[in-house]
Amino acid sequence: QLLRDRRAGLEEEWTLPKVYASHKWTQLSLSRNREFERSHDNGITSMQLDHTSQRYLLSGTTDGSIFIQDTRYQVGVARQTCPTVAFNRGSTTPSSHTHSISELKWYPHDTGIFTSSSMDKTLRIWDTNEMCVVENFKMSSPIYTHDLAKAMKHTLTAVGTKDGIVTICDMNSGSSSHILKRHKKPVMTVQWSPSDEYTLATGSQDNQ
Repeated sequence: QLLRDRRAGLEEEWTLPKVYASHKWTQLSLSRNREFERSHDNGITSMQLDHTSQRYLLSGTTDGSIFIQDTRYQVGVARQTCPTVAFNRGSTTPSSHTHSISELKWYPHDTGIFTSSSMDKTLRIWDTNEMCVVENFKMSSPIYTHDLAKAMKHTLTAVGTKDGIVTICDMNSGSSSHILKRHKKPVMTVQWSPSDEYTLATGSQDNQ
């Protein structure tokens, strides 16, 4: 009926895709032939699939641990387990976080780098291949969120903290280039514009 109405011009052009997408969402269920290797001992607080190959899944937990799992689909294998290919347990090495992971982000253009932020007040830049920290930024307050710029012209990372401050960190120089103090309550989310390389949106518990 919906398709006939669309052809007759009785429905808007966006109606059919919206209805189809809604139907697909209602059909979601756990996969019966793919699962993840059980590596996590604590609650998972953040995950991100890499942008370039859409294969490697980052995940972080409440004890500061970080895991990378390979989600590649193997043709012809009936039941698959996505293996853990790298990890760093919380509070076990000098690189480890000591408190809960707040957010994990892959570098947008290369799976050789990822970033992590934590309630231990640090933002860390990681070498994926060595699974070690190459840069460490210390904040004045627990970190709730961070985001890497998608632009190629700079390597800025925005960090939102419990004290309402947004700090702009430069991965190249290893220094903080700007500190923004407009919010009065904890900053819960930050997001760089995908089209304007110097536009940043921030959201806080102060309703702004």
